[in-house]
Amino acid sequence: MSSESKLAVANILWTIASYSLPPLTLLNPIVQEKHDKKRYKFRLEFLNEIMALGFSVTPEQLDDDIFLTELLNTMEVIDRLATNEKIHFFANLFHNSFSGKDKFDYDEYEELLRSLSQLSKSEICLLIDFWRASQLQKQDKDNPAFRTSWDRFAAICFDKGIDKERLIAKMTAISRTGLCKEETGSMFNYSGGMFFPTPLLGDLISKIQSDKEKFCVKDNHS
Repeated sequence: MSSESKLAVANILWTIASYSLPPLTLLNPIVQEKHDKKRYKFRLEFLNEIMALGFSVTPEQLDDDIFLTELLNTMEVIDRLATNEKIHFFANLFHNSFSGKDKFDYDEYEELLRSLSQLSKSEICLLIDFWRASQLQKQDKDNPAFRTSWDRFAAICFDKGIDKERLIAKMTAISRTGLCKEETGSMFNYSGGMFFPTPLLGDLISKIQSDKEKFCVKDNHS
């Protein structure tokens, strides 16, 4: 895409994104001004991120009310962020879902957007390790050190200072998103507190990474 085309796309996106920035009437003018500045800053960071990824808009998208609605929905989620730490993930999700595509799976996007909005930055990073452990287990299933992907994941978390009790509490909280589920089978000596990833987690992981930053699948415990 030429620099002129990129500028045109950026202008179109910024016009759309700036269209809906409703005032919060309960705030006094000074607080409102500070809040507006934060929202504009976060929205601009989001737009800069997707443009840096090479985001492109098709004519069909610009005539598609649902696409424009999803852009505004994404902006509204970003408006509610306390910090900008998660904007990178939202930018990747939006770019990977819509860039240059005439057909979109809106239901999937809304589901992933909702799941991502419910997660903290630390929970997202935890899920990345969770997914990575499941992939490693498939590649290295005969490793005697790890009976299951959960064992491998627990080892990764232990190295990061997360003990078993805290890990179970975190994963129980995350399970509300539908990205993981607790194991309820009858494994030998199973006493609860093991989780497995759902297909939705794989969908999310594939959308919140850029082509240049594929999450590395390597194991320090092999």
